[in-house]
Amino acid sequence: MKNKKLVKIIIAAAAAIALLTTTTFAISSLLSAKEVAAQVGNPAIAQAFEGDDAVSINQTISAGGYDYTLLGISSGQRMDFFNDLPVESASSYVVLAVKRTDGTPIAPEDGILDRNGNENISISPLVEGWAPHQVNAWTLSCAGHGLTVGGVRYYLFDYANLELFADRQVYLAVYEGLAPSTSVFTMDETGAIDYAEGYEGVRAMFTLPVDPSKADRAAAEQLLADMGILGGDTAQEGETDVVEDTVIINAEYDENGNLIISGNPGDAYVLIDGARVEFTDEVDSVTTATTVAGN
Repeated sequence: MKNKKLVKIIIAAAAAIALLTTTTFAISSLLSAKEVAAQVGNPAIAQAFEGDDAVSINQTISAGGYDYTLLGISSGQRMDFFNDLPVESASSYVVLAVKRTDGTPIAPEDGILDRNGNENISISPLVEGWAPHQVNAWTLSCAGHGLTVGGVRYYLFDYANLELFADRQVYLAVYEGLAPSTSVFTMDETGAIDYAEGYEGVRAMFTLPVDPSKADRAAAEQLLADMGILGGDTAQEGETDVVEDTVIINAEYDENGNLIISGNPGDAYVLIDGARVEFTDEVDSVTTATTVAGN
């Protein structure tokens, strides 16, 4: 059982980038979301794209020499990618197609390249009102599979149920880098998420059509609590923030976008890309490129 969990965690970390890659016969047009699931070899997920919860999208955004097409989304019972068996939770399945804008086929061994020619492209859901470094592919238990068909790369992503967040805007963002950070994304006072002003990498952000009637804020907060995420608010420049009844004073951003916490935070902690970092009375300050976890 421990070995299976370890494999799942490794795939979750890689799923936003290259995934598992296979190849099959060539075709002249894009596969549908259902066809991608069938090609991956998971008939249960393919059936999910036949149900009432399935939404065909077929929206394309061109960026960085590639055409990114969001084929569809469906939510339902989570399936074990390895054993094709249901597990005790719900999932949202998202299918994305990537092809070169100039029509040059993508070979199975090719990566999706950034503007510098490096395999450094990530794909992640983001949720309005929650800091991108807190709610993303990693914290939403991403797993997935990728395959190349007819010179097109397809990705089938499996996330924790995104419908729980449907009372907010839910995005699917393509960007350069690994886990989302403040150097790539910004969130305004309304909670809306966009690319940061100084970010010069690939920009392709979709809005996922999740059903607002299926939103469950209490369940969403419980899901994030189970993931170790404490809240969606971020510390603003010059404000204080409270974490488990401990006041952190003088939280402000420097000219490089780093958050500086000073004033002896005491027995508090912050979350840096999902990792808990402790502070004791001996620590006077810390500088991080992320934000303080709020309540």
